[in-house]
Amino acid sequence: MGLTPDDCDGALQFLEETCDAIAAAKAELERSAILAKRTRKRIFLTAEGSVAQREAVAETHVDVISADSRHVEAISEFEALKAKREVQAIKVDVYRTQAASRRVASK
Repeated sequence: MGLTPDDCDGALQFLEETCDAIAAAKAELERSAILAKRTRKRIFLTAEGSVAQREAVAETHVDVISADSRHVEAISEFEALKAKREVQAIKVDVYRTQAASRRVASK
């Protein structure tokens, strides 16, 4: 059983329709990483004590935990969409290979 032209068309359509979504997911991933880093540094700078104590305060602060959660969610969303797009790209490649094989076999 092979892929049909409709399968290939659907895969290409999905890739086309998700260009903006993958860009937005990547932007949120980068944005959330910057936010997490800035939040961690802000809390570290306002904490008191030794470096180790200030790091501990920063790592356990609710704002840092929230920023980290946002970053992890952004990673999840980006990677899920990236994987779906990769599957569709593979479908296109498989269809192209099958079509080439059919052309060779029909000669």
